[in-house]
Amino acid sequence: MNLQIIIAAVIAAVIAASSFIGGWTIQSWRYGAKETARAQQILVDQRLSAATAIRRSDNVIEAQSAAAVRAVDLRRAADGSRAALVGLHDAAASALRAASASQAACLERATALSELLGTVATAGGDLAEKADRHANDVRTLSEAWPK
Repeated sequence: MNLQIIIAAVIAAVIAASSFIGGWTIQSWRYGAKETARAQQILVDQRLSAATAIRRSDNVIEAQSAAAVRAVDLRRAADGSRAALVGLHDAAASALRAASASQAACLERATALSELLGTVATAGGDLAEKADRHANDVRTLSEAWPK
């Protein structure tokens, strides 16, 4: 065989091998860059997800804290209305005692009205308290809902 052909074949083989290795290396770099970009995007997505979860938790905590404050205020208001009802009942009883000395019919009617007033006031106060608690629950759920 001719020496020039052998040298040309060897040179061609060396060029082909170096081209193959160079192409392989460049492809490896590209793949590595794509994997790095993908890993960074996953990290960004996880950070955003964590921030959203924290924000939602903060909203729920704020809503529950505000609901607890409102519940205390509602209980105070209900207690105040009960105290006012007791005072009104006592005033009615006092008026009845004062009226009983003069007119028996007025006393009977006033007694019946006093009992009726007490029943209605108690039922109304209980209903108002339940309605306030329900409104508080609705507001808490609305404030805690993810935005």
